[in-house]
Amino acid sequence: MKKYLGFSSLVLVLAFVYACDTLLPTQECETNNTGTLSVTNNSKRDLDYNIVIDGISYGTVKVGNKGTFTLPAGPHLVEIRYAGHAGDACSASWPTVQKCQNTGISCDG
Repeated sequence: MKKYLGFSSLVLVLAFVYACDTLLPTQECETNNTGTLSVTNNSKRDLDYNIVIDGISYGTVKVGNKGTFTLPAGPHLVEIRYAGHAGDACSASWPTVQKCQNTGISCDG
């Protein structure tokens, strides 16, 4: 009887551990060490922005909109340029993205 109780207890513990692993998955951002960066386009010149992060183009954010980008946690060089026009809309910045959190910046150039 003691062997049966010991075996039953072991089975229950293993089942509980398995259930916790499958029912409470780790957030993807925890596993990948990522967060998000949101860039809001508040252009006073009514121009769209091209977003360049760490030298890579992440696309265009239209006037009055916000673009959100998943990035590795840590500091990133963000350049906001006018789409279809020469020049930077705002000065380059170095926001730090926190794991599983959103960091927001805006530009009104």
